[in-house]
Amino acid sequence: HHIESAVLICIFEKDNSFYTIYTKRAIQLRDKHSGQISFPGGRFEKSDKDFATTALRECYEEIGIRVSAQEICGKLSELYVPVSNFNIHPYIAFLQTAPKLYKLQVAEVAEIIEIPLQTLAKPESQNIKTINRNEIIIHAPYYKYKQHHIWGATAMITAELLDVLFS
Repeated sequence: HHIESAVLICIFEKDNSFYTIYTKRAIQLRDKHSGQISFPGGRFEKSDKDFATTALRECYEEIGIRVSAQEICGKLSELYVPVSNFNIHPYIAFLQTAPKLYKLQVAEVAEIIEIPLQTLAKPESQNIKTINRNEIIIHAPYYKYKQHHIWGATAMITAELLDVLFS
């Protein structure tokens, strides 16, 4: 049985551009996604009213940004991740103002990466990496921003986000 989870894609305006917030996950031995880039989010808990509540709660717990349910303006396709058995529900929120201060849950989040969406939409930000897993060759698309590589489920969600926003 898979684990229901949700992420929050926070979009805000800064310097005449629209940005979104990614987190770089803390290095943890048991975490299959350790050190990777993701959106703030996590697993659904019984106390959550719905998946949107999960996304809002996790965003606050992980990065200290309080987003209201009224700021959620859409939802992308849910996505199942076999490697961790998570079924992800991605929500989009437009923040009224750019975050001034983040409060990181250091056990889970190593750093915050604010990325302009226009930059991700450029062809030069989009690449393919070849991964060899037990003689199986995988061509994994990823987004490059400075020294960061966004790939896997987060790249798939990002691709759909850019498609919705820019096409």
